[in-house]
Amino acid sequence: MAGVYQSLGRYEEAEGLYQQALVSDLKTYGEDHPNVATSRNNLAGVYQSLGRYEEAAVLLQHALASGIKTYGNDHPRVAATRNNLAINYYDQGQYQKSEEQILLALKIWEKILGKEHPDTKKALRSLIAIQEKLSSTKR
Repeated sequence: MAGVYQSLGRYEEAEGLYQQALVSDLKTYGEDHPNVATSRNNLAGVYQSLGRYEEAAVLLQHALASGIKTYGNDHPRVAATRNNLAINYYDQGQYQKSEEQILLALKIWEKILGKEHPDTKKALRSLIAIQEKLSSTKR
């Protein structure tokens, strides 16, 4: 239901449900379980939409650490979290950090999915946008 609320732009309602899911998952599975990382990613997406970037970043950093611990550095879920973190940093104007994360995500997706996969192509477009922003801020 939270995903439906989020897609409808009813972020406060989605936030409450995602928070409940995170609390439940933490209680049921513990800190480093993939379900907890997913719940953190979902809640971070709502915070991102609400402009609560720092709160979203904290959740994404926890989800990333959990994903790396569970799957290793070269897993598509880790790439997806890195991509989300890149978006978060970009929205905060932290373009260097954004570039670092998207490069890591791109490397994973190229290795696992190939250069022609939609996720890989999307990450490449994001990288170009980030690099354009970086070069315009250096002028």
